[in-house]
Amino acid sequence: LAPVTLDIASQFQNGPLAEPRTLNLPAGFTASVFAAGLSSPRFMAIGPDGTIFATGMNEGQIYALPDRDGDGIADEIQVWAEGLRQPNGLAFHEGYLYVGETHQVVRFQVGADGARQGDPEPVVPDLPSGEGHWTRTVGFDPDGGLFVSVGSSCNVCDEDDERRAAISVYNADGSNGRVFMGGLRNAVGFVWHPDSNEMWATNNGRDQLGDDLPFETVYQVRDGGDAGWPNCYPAPEGLMPDPQFGQPDSCQAVDPPAVSIQAH
Repeated sequence: LAPVTLDIASQFQNGPLAEPRTLNLPAGFTASVFAAGLSSPRFMAIGPDGTIFATGMNEGQIYALPDRDGDGIADEIQVWAEGLRQPNGLAFHEGYLYVGETHQVVRFQVGADGARQGDPEPVVPDLPSGEGHWTRTVGFDPDGGLFVSVGSSCNVCDEDDERRAAISVYNADGSNGRVFMGGLRNAVGFVWHPDSNEMWATNNGRDQLGDDLPFETVYQVRDGGDAGWPNCYPAPEGLMPDPQFGQPDSCQAVDPPAVSIQAH
């Protein structure tokens, strides 16, 4: 892996990015700053005309970052939408841009040139919100199903709403919603394999079990699956009952992670 230094000190004068950082990149890869000065950018999506869109969580905005001359640097930072409540996930589908706010999913109609057409339309208007994990990720599977991830309301607890600590699936118009896979304490990122169409998700484990437990995980998401939270967690010796909510048999029917990595 070849170290590459990004000189971004001139653009980030304070905080952890005030000094140039070194990225270790595989041979043949390069990295450079595409856009700087965005407020709390989170998730990205590519619009119909190739423009990069990004959510700005703290300011409640969506940014459009056009690169019309294709030089790898955004020509400008456009505030494409604002007034949203902690927007996180983005997904384009059949002429709409879907946005995961902390309390709902809305969609904007988008023109062929990427221009916004009208105000947001609520699609899933009643997501559980409040304390705990507040990001909402959205995405579409190859069949057009709308998937929404909602994290837990706590570190570890029994939830009152089954949509918490789970990934749910809806029709594109928000109808016929149901939980697809549960036990995922905070599955912030998910994606579909381009060849097999398998769904994969990252997951953040619980806190307060020490510096090294539990592992962070990646799951192959399946309909009806259970990743185990709050009753079970992954450890070096395998799946273990949670010390607060687990029982000796808590992990018997739990889906093991496909990948385990260091604790967060």
